[in-house]
Amino acid sequence: KVMEISRADAFLFNGTGLETWTEKILPQLQKRKIPIFEAAHSVQLGGTHECSHGHAHDTHSECSHSHAHDTHSECSHGHAGPDPHIWLSIRNMERILTDLTRFFAELEPENAEYFRANLEKALLQCRELDAEFQTVTQSLTSRKLVVAHRAFGYLCRDYGLEQIGLEGYSAFSDPSPAQMVKIIEFIRTNQLPVIYAASLESTKGADAIARETGVKVGILHPLGSLTQEQIDGGANYFSVMRENLEALKLLGTAADQEQNTTPAPETAPAQDAKPEI
Repeated sequence: KVMEISRADAFLFNGTGLETWTEKILPQLQKRKIPIFEAAHSVQLGGTHECSHGHAHDTHSECSHSHAHDTHSECSHGHAGPDPHIWLSIRNMERILTDLTRFFAELEPENAEYFRANLEKALLQCRELDAEFQTVTQSLTSRKLVVAHRAFGYLCRDYGLEQIGLEGYSAFSDPSPAQMVKIIEFIRTNQLPVIYAASLESTKGADAIARETGVKVGILHPLGSLTQEQIDGGANYFSVMRENLEALKLLGTAADQEQNTTPAPETAPAQDAKPEI
């Protein structure tokens, strides 16, 4: 794989330590003067992420970052680092696409107009999707997002939601009895209507909590990968993000609340039946 990459015309990667193997090959690529694009350099990093799937609350702290390609955040198993899931922010994607288009245009100036035309189409789709998210999230009655996979910090940052990871709630194991007691207490205290599991991961932990609390289990897709079946069915970034938006509606909207509190229409009182003669 390293030899194949070393013969590439350019190298693109996410950054923030998500692809730990890049630390070894980046110096070689730089020596060969292969153009490198790191998506994380296009956005403002924030949040915390533990690759061992720890459950500290996200801080959503903002941090500056260097644009030099010899400085990369470590995020090996068991170590915290910036949240790498930058693509789950539509606004991040707009910045990444813009910078990526500039990168491609510099590589192939003869195709610059083609790249820019595609960028305009993609940005329009991003803005439409962002508007849909704003409309829905502004009406949510609950704003706490309890997740097993803490991948949605940037999305929460964009729309004023709070991503919460609870100790013991994981896609990889059931909570202990002591952890379950705390989870149940948290859910009931905060009157949460739903907890979220990640697509393509086990819902075992979420199902166990749902049985004890009666909350719904929603599915959010972190878009780390798509199955071949999804790809064959035409799934893409925009369609999957809209599925995530539908899942967020499980938090409850103002429209749902009005529907639940609207009194049933009055019916005319039944007339006394006349006795048969």
